[in-house]
Amino acid sequence: MLLSLIFVWRFNNLMLENKFKTKLIKEIRERLPGAIVLHINPPPQGIPDLLVLNGERWAALEGKKESNSSHRPNQYNWLNYTDDKLVTVYDNMKAKERGTVLHAFAATCIRLGQKLPRSHKTLNQYVNDAIGFRMDPEVMLYYSDDFFGTADTIAFRDNLLRIHDYKSGEIEAHIEQLLIYDALFCLEYAVSPYEIDHELRIYQNDDVNVYNPTGQEIMDICDRIIRFNKLLIQHRKQEV
Repeated sequence: MLLSLIFVWRFNNLMLENKFKTKLIKEIRERLPGAIVLHINPPPQGIPDLLVLNGERWAALEGKKESNSSHRPNQYNWLNYTDDKLVTVYDNMKAKERGTVLHAFAATCIRLGQKLPRSHKTLNQYVNDAIGFRMDPEVMLYYSDDFFGTADTIAFRDNLLRIHDYKSGEIEAHIEQLLIYDALFCLEYAVSPYEIDHELRIYQNDDVNVYNPTGQEIMDICDRIIRFNKLLIQHRKQEV
């Protein structure tokens, strides 16, 4: 199970920084209702990890747990790049930037209910399906400061939990990330995964991968989240 996709628990410093970012995202959304806050995780080297879109204004933020936090060595490692390495990193960075912009565009279309022309293109299918199913974009799912994530689009209606994920890259995505989002939703809103239906979708490469997990699959992940969260709480108490 690819828990590391959204679980930030490997290093104390990393946990502290992500706790700060989580609270920062919540505060921005409270102060700027309707703003789109995208957490670029992991960000390309040299690129801020938070992007805020609010109407005609935007901001790029770099989160640090302390004002005097040191920079990671790899934030400057481009100085040691070969020519080929530089071009590769640049191309990857542009691809990630494109993905960020497309996600923001899709979220705005969904919020406004603005459908795109009917097409088999990934973006068009993703946006139009989300609007058709009356889904909410960019929804944070939160169990604790260590276990959280943001679903691209989500809806819970008529006893069906629906979570869709949009991928602009070509590398094949895995359904495990959406299984974790499903479990986080059930934990946050005290919903028994056995008593509801589940539909998870990944939109990528002009195709749609649909998966319907069982309640037992989701409950197994819920149990792991609860157990891991307790272990971390106990571990922190021992550190004091």
